[in-house]
Amino acid sequence: MNLNRIAAFTAAAVLGVASLSASAATSINTRTITRIAVSDNWAVIEYTPGLAAPVEGCTGTLNPEKKVTIDWESFANRKTMLATAMLAFATGSNVNFSVSGCKAGYPSVRRVDVDAAQ
Repeated sequence: MNLNRIAAFTAAAVLGVASLSASAATSINTRTITRIAVSDNWAVIEYTPGLAAPVEGCTGTLNPEKKVTIDWESFANRKTMLATAMLAFATGSNVNFSVSGCKAGYPSVRRVDVDAAQ
């Protein structure tokens, strides 16, 4: 394991695992993050491979089957979820999302899990 990976996983351990319990959540598993865009209201995370169809009834205009959002207003641990997603992006690790409801037309993230990098 190289030093960058060790530093990244150490940062994730310090920040904690981003999670919140959510009832009736949908799982989006084994995805690779391809882009993270952050605004003052939310972060939009793009991933591959896309789903066969959008989930949670979300109807975003630009590929809702390939994107999720982290809402700044709804969750106290939003920074931890974003840091966890950034860790997965930086290390090329697969990620699993638990989503429930929509924000800006895209599934709203309730939990982010990172798989070990290959």
